[in-house]
Amino acid sequence: MSANGLYKEHSSVNDVFWRELGVRYDAINELDKEQKSKQLRQFIETMSVEELKEFADVTGSILKNTEDKEAITNELVNLSEKKLVLALLLRDFQNRKKKTIPIFYQSNSKEQSYKSPLAQLHHLFEQTPSQLVSLMTYHLWTVRGTGDIFALDKKLDSIKARKVLTDKGFEDALCNLLYKGSKETNKYRIHSYCAIRESRFIGLLYKQVNDTSIADYKQAIRHQEVNTLMFEMNSDDGKVEIKTKVQFEGQAIKKYIENTFEGTLTTFSTDVYHEYDKSVFIETVLNGKTATGKAVNDFLVEKIVFRGSPIVNSPELTLQTKNMDVWSSVMDASEKGCINVESIKDLASISFKSFGVSRVIRSIVQDNGNVIFTMDDSLIEKDALEGIKTKFFEKFGLPIFREIANNKFSDGQADLIDYVMGQRDTHKTSHGDTKEVYDALIKKTYLKNSMETYVECTSSDCPYEAKFDNQSEQTEECPLCDSPLKKVNSTSTVLDIAKIKKEVKRQLRIWCSDGNWIMHDDSSLTFGDTTLKLFRLEHASDQKLLQVLITEQTVDGRLLTKLHKMMTPIIIVFLGQQEKFITKYSSECIQAISFGKLYVQKDNELKPFFDNIFNNLELRAKNYLASAANKSYESICKIVGDPDKIDKKKYTPGDLEDDGFAILKDMFPNSVKWGKQQSGKQLPEGVFSLSYVRDDKERFAFSFDFKMSYKNEGYPLEIGEQRKAVQYVRDLNDSDLIRSYAKNKQLSGHIFISNCFNQAQVQTTIKHFQDQLKDSIRTKPIFINTEVLTYLHSKYRENYEEVEFAKNYYLHWLFQALTNKTHFFTKDHVNTIFDKLITKKFREIEVMDMSLLTHEVVQRDAI
Repeated sequence: MSANGLYKEHSSVNDVFWRELGVRYDAINELDKEQKSKQLRQFIETMSVEELKEFADVTGSILKNTEDKEAITNELVNLSEKKLVLALLLRDFQNRKKKTIPIFYQSNSKEQSYKSPLAQLHHLFEQTPSQLVSLMTYHLWTVRGTGDIFALDKKLDSIKARKVLTDKGFEDALCNLLYKGSKETNKYRIHSYCAIRESRFIGLLYKQVNDTSIADYKQAIRHQEVNTLMFEMNSDDGKVEIKTKVQFEGQAIKKYIENTFEGTLTTFSTDVYHEYDKSVFIETVLNGKTATGKAVNDFLVEKIVFRGSPIVNSPELTLQTKNMDVWSSVMDASEKGCINVESIKDLASISFKSFGVSRVIRSIVQDNGNVIFTMDDSLIEKDALEGIKTKFFEKFGLPIFREIANNKFSDGQADLIDYVMGQRDTHKTSHGDTKEVYDALIKKTYLKNSMETYVECTSSDCPYEAKFDNQSEQTEECPLCDSPLKKVNSTSTVLDIAKIKKEVKRQLRIWCSDGNWIMHDDSSLTFGDTTLKLFRLEHASDQKLLQVLITEQTVDGRLLTKLHKMMTPIIIVFLGQQEKFITKYSSECIQAISFGKLYVQKDNELKPFFDNIFNNLELRAKNYLASAANKSYESICKIVGDPDKIDKKKYTPGDLEDDGFAILKDMFPNSVKWGKQQSGKQLPEGVFSLSYVRDDKERFAFSFDFKMSYKNEGYPLEIGEQRKAVQYVRDLNDSDLIRSYAKNKQLSGHIFISNCFNQAQVQTTIKHFQDQLKDSIRTKPIFINTEVLTYLHSKYRENYEEVEFAKNYYLHWLFQALTNKTHFFTKDHVNTIFDKLITKKFREIEVMDMSLLTHEVVQRDAI
């Protein structure tokens, strides 16, 4: 079993676990308490205040002073023995992995709560100890040189790729193949693995090369010496990379992967191909022309697949004929606006016949946006294979089995920009097309280089490493082992978030310049301990809102849920993240785009670009309203019970406002939420209306507010709250729109919605309304418990069809129940409404019994 499998649970963590990670477990544990505290102090003194705060949070330390670094340090050195040892072990593991940890954390942590590497390690370990094993594997992969790279001509299934690393049957088959390749002299096993975003699967294999006894300080020990070899399978682009210096090992792994995935691995040229004409390529695809201008014989293309299309929702599109050329169909689809080519990667695959064989040529998209065309060339004679390569080149002007630059297209440029912005290691952007983009982004100051100096111990056995902040401070000896120290300079690329936000805001202002959109001041969204800044825009004609969030981080699942429940359309601009990794965020009220996609838009293209995004979000409105209401229902149901047991950090008053409004909006479409959007103004959370026909048109309006209680005695509706509510009613009753719309020319009620009410204060609130409002104002205070609100919503959804069939009756009964004399809307009122509704005696729409019709048709066919 791999180390990942052995150490899934914290109960399995032991001395062997830490030794597997290369940590000085025994040396650390042999220190006494004073020595451990001294080592802890030595490394936390090199940390910033923000890093110390994160360290305190992840270790469960409550700080009395959060501003003074010395005071924080003094508090943290007094950790319990268990936490102290864990901190030292993780610090030891952290050394010389400073670039790997943040990248792995962003890709693999279920939640991204911390920014400092040590806190990130603690957080990963809390999730499962095997995360550290995966991190170690990923680190070993990144520090190793580039291996032999192949392209698989078939789909590399991610489920099977994971099984190769985790399933004993798969492991045995691979290791037996390697064992036989070594002429049965070396044993192999999968030591550990790493899965990045469930698309990159990296395996670390151990090869036993020796089995001897070696001298040790206390006693001689058995030493089974190993060499390592590694390989990666990428299910996104079908790429396989093998890192080993032994030829037969590479061949064995290659053969194993080909057998497992029933495909062929082909080596492709590392030289990037630029020598093609963009317009010629487009003509060859859309208009059936050839790159040479001459007919290409014996190359029949029967099927072509496009990755996207201009059709709504941009679906993948396939055109296929049988034993005839597909190009006439492609030309017709192009003329009708069903297909377009904006990038080489748009051509997903073609199926062809040539030289007596039938094959599929597929395009593989690289991380940098470049494209490789590949196919299964097994069982094709050499001359025929060369002939197919030639004919493909003559047809499209592009080679097979070679990386092709895609940056002649704006989509390719966008991919390359995102790739460069996502690299922190300057070596990866120091040549070719990446260097040009890197230099341009540096010039515009969207990127900047950060130089950091570290001091490291020269002893290979000592892990000491510290940031060298004070240039005047000359440290010569290691504080751990007294060996000499050396300075190491590290250059990394960082994003200038402020400059990037300024550029995005400039582009949004251009979009707003025709007056159709208004740009407001930035708004804030609090999520946990983080405050996010969002750009806020308003559609001038109907006051619909649109928000824009810019982030360099992956988005936490809980934050996504919060954004979904808020129901305000939002564009999330991701910095340095590739398009293929962010498409998963585009759902419901969220549209994810990469900064590269935005950056390549010319100023005169911004209006149709943003208009298209907003129109797509509008088309999703019906779906995301129902989804948000469902998520909100589930969320509110979790706060049933004693209020003092609710975690204030996990469920805030803002959460209740978002959840409650999503449920109201689902049941009462004509509703508005003010709350956060109009903060600073004396307004209730929002208003909704009821409109139905009885003998005449009946129209009523209600304002509402949410009150979150964390006390068992209920929310304190004190005199200040009562005065505010009365003032809301007075102000809204003065509204010309309320007076003209509502039958009573005023609000019918102001609704308080809370998880727990203070009964005594409810009565004083009712009396305050009666005393303060004129006799002519009959607006009532109404009280609804969240448990009743969710009960109403569940009954509404269960009986949605019946509600639609008897809408006028339903709304009339609901109005009567809301305005009842007790001022409380209860489950009994809900039951009374739906008990009448499900009798089906009040239907206003005649409907056909579809089950009876189905039975009749089936029976007739049977006869």
